[in-house]
Amino acid sequence: SFSHSVIQYYQRHPARVYRQTAQGAGLATMATFSFSQFSSFAGVSAAFCSSALVSPSTCLRQPTFSPTRRSSPRRFSARLFASSSLLLFLLLSCTSPAQVGARTISVPDLHGDYERGISILQHAGLIEPANLDHEDKPLWIGGDAKLVQTGDMVDRGDHGRELYLMFQRLHKEAKEAGGEVVNLLGNHELMNLQEDLRYVTDGDVAEFGGMDERKQAWSEEGWLGSWVRTFPALAKVDNVLFSHAGLPLKFLEGEHTLDDVNDGIAMAISPGNANERGKALMQESSFSQRALLGDSGPLWTRFYSKRGNPSMCSVLREVLERTGAHRMVVGHTIQYSSKDGFKVRPDCGGRLLLADTAVSRAYRGVPSYIEHDGEGGAVAVYPSLGTKEPLNLEL
Repeated sequence: SFSHSVIQYYQRHPARVYRQTAQGAGLATMATFSFSQFSSFAGVSAAFCSSALVSPSTCLRQPTFSPTRRSSPRRFSARLFASSSLLLFLLLSCTSPAQVGARTISVPDLHGDYERGISILQHAGLIEPANLDHEDKPLWIGGDAKLVQTGDMVDRGDHGRELYLMFQRLHKEAKEAGGEVVNLLGNHELMNLQEDLRYVTDGDVAEFGGMDERKQAWSEEGWLGSWVRTFPALAKVDNVLFSHAGLPLKFLEGEHTLDDVNDGIAMAISPGNANERGKALMQESSFSQRALLGDSGPLWTRFYSKRGNPSMCSVLREVLERTGAHRMVVGHTIQYSSKDGFKVRPDCGGRLLLADTAVSRAYRGVPSYIEHDGEGGAVAVYPSLGTKEPLNLEL
């Protein structure tokens, strides 16, 4: 319905609507209205225009202001901005996301919490849980949306197996619908591939039917291990770089690319399956197995999550410049403060998003996901709290 389209689209894309409205109204009016002021104005406008008090055609009719009338430049600018913002907001609201640009949803560490994984994807409008037990009905309802899970779906919780099975299905269904699902390799996937089972629960083992069955599933020939070994460590979707722990700058030296890092990690995990590029990388000390899979590699590093690191933002800028990205999103390190609780933490002017809010009930944290609009805007969403927070990029 018109009401649903208007309100839902603005709630999902406030930063996008603000930015595009500002561009349409002109830079001069940007100084007059802040994002919060625009949010209040557009939110009220949406509710009013989606009510039964007026028709959609009335709301879509742009008010006209004559520049020959006597009014202050500030007042005229404000009225022009209000007029333009209402018109543009409603036009955007009535346009499907596919027409504006496919959205990307990123989900942090799930650590075996199948129920919260389902609730997050349902809240994001990506799945229909009622179809989980019906293979003949689509589970994926996200259309051309993109879903990035940044690693660590296993350990600590009991239901990693169910999560992997669900994501395998979503990969297939999303592709058929014009969307995409990307699973990144996390350090806990790596640990299971290496048979480091310190954080595997009894419940997780039971889901596989026993430890022997579990080990077989995670083996190089097993249904799960063979698939997980294809996970990239890094992915760039639109202008956002996703990594489980963060991409250290040293792996981009010598004109190395994201593909080189992914090939190197695949080689380090399964040397026997290395492609020609991977074999060449083996000869470089910076791409040794220890460097790629160790504490300072993309799966384990804590470099980007340390507070008060004076060099971190300059390193991040160099990484983003070399990869052609506007921001980087990582999981791996839980973000918590006594003031804000579990929240996504932006750093470096919003160019780094530390997204791990301890989703799994094993940590007693808060479910969350980030919605990216494909144009640099992002919103952190907390389904259980009923709140959303814009994650704006500072120019």
